[in-house]
Amino acid sequence: MRTFKKRTSATEQLENNLIPMINIIFLLLIFFMVAGQISQQKKRADLTLPESISKVPATPSTIEVVMTKDLTYLNNGEVTSLEGLQHFFSNIQDKTTTIRLQVDKTVKAGDLDQLLDVFRATNMRKVTLLTLAKGDM
Repeated sequence: MRTFKKRTSATEQLENNLIPMINIIFLLLIFFMVAGQISQQKKRADLTLPESISKVPATPSTIEVVMTKDLTYLNNGEVTSLEGLQHFFSNIQDKTTTIRLQVDKTVKAGDLDQLLDVFRATNMRKVTLLTLAKGDM
């Protein structure tokens, strides 16, 4: 007994050939979506924190300000200026919010005072200066 193969038409063959291409396109789409999310992560500043003998743990906060050794300011991972910080903090309604401040240990006190003046001018009173415990380096 002979069995007959079902003949496939040209459109069925074309549809069968498109399936691997559709799979590849979806894989590329997923790859670029994941790669785009990775590139949008917050930048970490290259800084060395000062040492202290204090053992008080830092309070959690939603606002993190970083001041690098080249006097670059980062507000929650985004580069900004002193004027940008002043505008940001003047628009905050809850003035009791704690600010976590990370300052490179090579920054001069006068430069740090300019940043603290911004906090004073905008009535932000709770600032936690993060340091390393002696011996953690």
